[in-house]
Amino acid sequence: MSDNVLQLTFSSLDQWIASIRALPLGVHAPAIVALVGGLVLWSAGGKVLKPISVLLGACVGALLGGVLLPIVLPEKVGSVPSPYVGLGAGAFVGGLIAVSLFRFAMMWAGGIALGLAGVLGASVYLSHTSGLDLRGLSARQEEKNPAFREELDSLRTELNDAGKAVISNFKTRRDQGEGLNLGREFSEAGRTLAATRTREFVTHTSENAKAVWNDLPGQSKLIVAAAGLASAISGVLLGLFAPKSAASAVTAMLGAAVVLFCSVWLLRALDVQGSWLDQSPTGWLIIGGVFAAMGVGIQSRRTAKKPAPAPQGEATPA
Repeated sequence: MSDNVLQLTFSSLDQWIASIRALPLGVHAPAIVALVGGLVLWSAGGKVLKPISVLLGACVGALLGGVLLPIVLPEKVGSVPSPYVGLGAGAFVGGLIAVSLFRFAMMWAGGIALGLAGVLGASVYLSHTSGLDLRGLSARQEEKNPAFREELDSLRTELNDAGKAVISNFKTRRDQGEGLNLGREFSEAGRTLAATRTREFVTHTSENAKAVWNDLPGQSKLIVAAAGLASAISGVLLGLFAPKSAASAVTAMLGAAVVLFCSVWLLRALDVQGSWLDQSPTGWLIIGGVFAAMGVGIQSRRTAKKPAPAPQGEATPA
């Protein structure tokens, strides 16, 4: 499943346009926090890896909880919409896991950073050798899979019906002369639609992720899986046996990946248009590589500016 998600994230971001934009506003908050954390990790490196790892763990947990828990929870838990319950629960669990992995922060950072690079590199290789093209996958998936289209249509109909019910209720209460508060009405409408919108996002994303993986030939699947696994293991070993030497490179790569992912997520949520958001695997590899190299350069300059400590027993010059 991780290979599916990674390929989807870096090669088929165009398919998330409508579904990301439809998510409740609060679901995007962890992406904003993670973007800031990624920038700090990219520019400051190993010095902040441990505290930032807790922050990023909480953000990842919140994003996963916000989009996955509404599938199994009712629309509301008490008076709170299920996506927001998922955000809180996911943030707590993600932060707790990150705290427990404090001791191994550089190991998992190296594994994730090099694992991502390995999968992306395999995607680039396949795009040149087997003509792998994951852009525009959403439209192709809807054309060749009627059941997928029907499921999305059903969810969109559910959204429209819920919206009409809110408007009808609003008009009825207005005609009866009840005092209305627009802010409260829109807040109630948001709570009514939040769980359904989140379900649509999860359905859309999971079906496209499956399509990415299923469209790959058996040999290509093996190449992607082997590249990701081998790179991740190399990153773990690097973080285990040479944490200080690898700190700037690993944290710059991981920070660059977090910043790029969160930036695209938020730009899609704001409905920012531009073909530059629809990059091929090669394009994302170049962008990520340049950005990571800039992070390594910034961290190296900061390290070089530090004066060497004076040897013990020698007076420090005034």
